[in-house]
Amino acid sequence: MAKALRMISEGRWTVRRAARFAGLGYHEILERMSEQGIDSGPSVKDIREAFDRS
Repeated sequence: MAKALRMISEGRWTVRRAARFAGLGYHEILERMSEQGIDSGPSVKDIREAFDRS
């Protein structure tokens, strides 16, 4: 689990890859990330706003 969370926080793995590695479902790893204060990346809203500014 620690390795999976570290790889996400370093931007080396996707959330899905880390979840598979840790033997968790996608939503379960998102919960663990939240508990550890690990950002899951930009939201769809953030991405849309960035494109609108371009």
